Amino acid sequence: MLHLAESTHFDSSWPVRNCKPFSCPVNEEWRDCAVPCERSCASPAPLCPDICQSGKCQCKDDYFRRNGMCVPYVPGCNGVPIQGPGG
Repeated sequence: MLHLAESTHFDSSWPVRNCKPFSCPVNEEWRDCAVPCERSCASPAPLCPDICQSGKCQCKDDYFRRNGMCVPYVPGCNGVPIQGPGG
Protein backbone atom coordinates (compact mmCIF):
# COMPACT_ATOMS: atom_id res chain seq x y z
CA MET A 1 0.00 0.00 0.00
CA LEU A 2 1.35 3.42 -1.00
CA HIS A 3 0.86 6.57 1.03
CA LEU A 4 1.44 10.06 -0.32
CA ALA A 5 3.42 12.47 1.79
CA GLU A 6 1.35 14.92 3.82
CA SER A 7 2.91 17.86 1.95
CA THR A 8 1.59 16.71 -1.43
CA HIS A 9 -1.36 18.93 -2.31
CA PHE A 10 -2.72 21.23 -4.99
CA ASP A 11 -2.73 24.91 -4.09
CA SER A 12 -5.70 26.44 -5.92
CA SER A 13 -4.92 29.87 -4.44
CA TRP A 14 -1.66 30.21 -6.37
CA PRO A 15 -1.58 33.86 -7.55
CA VAL A 16 -2.48 34.61 -11.15
CA ARG A 17 0.48 37.01 -11.33
CA ASN A 18 2.79 33.99 -11.25
CA CYS A 19 1.23 32.98 -14.59
CA LYS A 20 1.44 36.36 -16.33
CA PRO A 21 2.88 36.40 -19.84
CA PHE A 22 6.51 37.30 -20.35
CA SER A 23 5.47 40.39 -22.29
CA CYS A 24 2.31 42.17 -23.33
CA PRO A 25 1.54 43.47 -26.84
CA VAL A 26 2.75 46.94 -27.87
CA ASN A 27 1.35 49.79 -25.72
CA GLU A 28 -0.09 47.35 -23.16
CA GLU A 29 1.02 46.42 -19.66
CA TRP A 30 0.20 43.65 -17.21
CA ARG A 31 -2.24 44.57 -14.46
CA ASP A 32 -2.78 42.17 -11.57
CA CYS A 33 -6.10 43.89 -10.86
CA ALA A 34 -7.59 44.47 -14.31
CA VAL A 35 -10.50 46.85 -14.90
CA PRO A 36 -13.58 45.41 -16.63
CA CYS A 37 -13.68 48.12 -19.33
CA GLU A 38 -11.06 50.17 -21.11
CA ARG A 39 -11.13 53.67 -22.59
CA SER A 40 -12.02 54.09 -26.24
CA CYS A 41 -12.61 57.02 -28.59
CA ALA A 42 -16.37 56.60 -28.23
CA SER A 43 -16.08 56.18 -24.45
CA PRO A 44 -13.01 58.07 -23.14
CA ALA A 45 -14.20 57.86 -19.51
CA PRO A 46 -16.35 54.72 -19.25
CA LEU A 47 -18.40 54.14 -16.13
CA CYS A 48 -17.03 50.88 -14.79
CA PRO A 49 -17.87 48.98 -11.64
CA ASP A 50 -15.09 49.30 -9.09
CA ILE A 51 -14.12 45.63 -9.19
CA CYS A 52 -10.89 43.78 -9.73
CA GLN A 53 -10.80 41.17 -12.49
CA SER A 54 -8.17 38.49 -13.01
CA GLY A 55 -4.84 39.86 -14.15
CA LYS A 56 -4.31 40.52 -17.86
CA CYS A 57 -2.65 42.86 -20.34
CA GLN A 58 -4.44 46.19 -20.72
CA CYS A 59 -3.74 49.49 -22.48
CA LYS A 60 -1.14 51.69 -20.82
CA ASP A 61 -2.20 55.07 -19.45
CA ASP A 62 -2.83 57.61 -22.26
CA TYR A 63 -3.77 54.82 -24.71
CA PHE A 64 -7.14 53.43 -25.70
CA ARG A 65 -8.30 50.22 -27.34
CA ARG A 66 -9.19 50.42 -31.02
CA ASN A 67 -9.76 47.35 -33.20
CA GLY A 68 -8.10 45.16 -30.58
CA MET A 69 -4.95 47.28 -30.34
CA CYS A 70 -3.87 50.03 -27.93
CA VAL A 71 -3.26 53.33 -29.72
CA PRO A 72 -2.41 56.83 -28.42
CA TYR A 73 -5.38 58.56 -26.83
CA VAL A 74 -6.59 61.77 -28.50
CA PRO A 75 -8.99 63.80 -26.30
CA GLY A 76 -12.20 64.99 -27.91
CA CYS A 77 -12.17 62.56 -30.83
CA ASN A 78 -15.94 61.99 -30.36
CA GLY A 79 -15.99 58.87 -32.50
CA VAL A 80 -14.14 60.46 -35.44
CA PRO A 81 -11.86 57.82 -37.01
CA ILE A 82 -8.23 58.28 -36.04
CA GLN A 83 -5.44 57.12 -38.32
CA GLY A 84 -2.88 54.79 -36.81
CA PRO A 85 -2.36 51.12 -36.05
CA GLY A 86 -5.54 49.19 -36.65
CA GLY A 87 -7.49 52.07 -38.02
